[in-house]
Amino acid sequence: MKSDMETPGSPPSHDGAEDLKAAASPYNMGKVTRHSTARLVAEALLRFIRDNHLQKGDRLPPTVRLAGMLGVSLATLREGLKELEAYGIVSAQQGRGVFVESDRLDLLVRPAPFANLYPLEPAEVMDLMEARRLIEVETARLAAERAGPAQLDRMQALLEMMRAGKERPDEFIQHDMEFHMVIAESSGNVVYPRLLTAVRETFLVQQRMAVELPGAADRACRYHDQVYQAMARRDGRNASRAMAEHLEDIKIHLARALEATNDTPVTR
Repeated sequence: MKSDMETPGSPPSHDGAEDLKAAASPYNMGKVTRHSTARLVAEALLRFIRDNHLQKGDRLPPTVRLAGMLGVSLATLREGLKELEAYGIVSAQQGRGVFVESDRLDLLVRPAPFANLYPLEPAEVMDLMEARRLIEVETARLAAERAGPAQLDRMQALLEMMRAGKERPDEFIQHDMEFHMVIAESSGNVVYPRLLTAVRETFLVQQRMAVELPGAADRACRYHDQVYQAMARRDGRNASRAMAEHLEDIKIHLARALEATNDTPVTR
């Protein structure tokens, strides 16, 4: 990536909307230390895109200006930009500048390490729950019919780890996620685990919201036990029903919490 990516008189995109956004001060962008890695620079740039509401096609400020805002060298800035380019989030156009390439939905569903920088909007939380229901209720039914002994053993072990980790949210969430992934893999359909992987990072963001609610960990363990017991009996009907009830419970409690926080009804 070259330092002369922008030249005087480069035509603005979106009728100059990005230039108006770039004129905002202080950019909602904190400096990073001189020992920052490319990842930290990439995260700072992504926060800048988020906080200034830049959209696909909008242009970032010139690289020299970005480097000064972050307090890093041009070489370090370029490494951070390359990381975002690798994920298709920005693109550098010779003689024109650096442009945003991903819209908000792309960032939410891409299995990249940046999903936690984009807090979910209430409607997006409900959309995710709707998508999870479409995927996971059917995977539970199929897994009850097709799961092998090792997969059932793994589900049981993860359930015990969840019970033991209820007071350690990060650990609990990882075991919770893996429980759902094992079910998807046990369905015997190669597409289902890939669909779940596609929203994995956003799933984890949503699970962090859910696990903080009163009684959430206990309820999750109870529903997971019902799902597991039905699968162990090869009872697809009750496995899918328990999964549907589990997801509906999460949806209801998340909606209530979001309504209390935002003073706005949350519906789906």
